[in-house]
Amino acid sequence: MYKLVLRLDVGSQAEDFTLNDHEGKPVRLSNVIGKGIVLLSFYTGGFDRDSMRYLKMLGDNYRKLKDMGVEV
Repeated sequence: MYKLVLRLDVGSQAEDFTLNDHEGKPVRLSNVIGKGIVLLSFYTGGFDRDSMRYLKMLGDNYRKLKDMGVEV
């Protein structure tokens, strides 16, 4: 089910996949590519201070990112 990707260089294309968004709705990468900037955020699920700060920052800035045309 999960595939280990060690590295993607800037500008390289990721394989297509579908994951649920923050509201639980499925989102397919190929459906948002080409519509603007796509922000993908993957983390290991750890709840260390830096991870929590990063996730909070994404949540706090979600509307601003969407208003700028970023698919989050």
